[in-house]
Amino acid sequence: MSETKGPVLVATAEPTAAPKLNAIQLIEQELRAFIQQREQAVANVHAVEGAIQASQRLLQVLRSEAGKAEAAVETGAAKVVELAKEIL
Repeated sequence: MSETKGPVLVATAEPTAAPKLNAIQLIEQELRAFIQQREQAVANVHAVEGAIQASQRLLQVLRSEAGKAEAAVETGAAKVVELAKEIL
């Protein structure tokens, strides 16, 4: 014998159907959807442009820092060579 746990739901009314739209209303609805999609696409383009610009700035900073590091290494190496010459 099986027992039912919890309330039993019984549908007492038929589901309400969505209102039927005429051709003009359907086209207006589609147009609104297209406009929203276009706005989202424009926002996406702006976001990508921002990411590109940030990446370019970061790349400039990294190249500058790499150049500074290379110059420091060359200066340090030159000092080591000079000290080695003095010692030997």
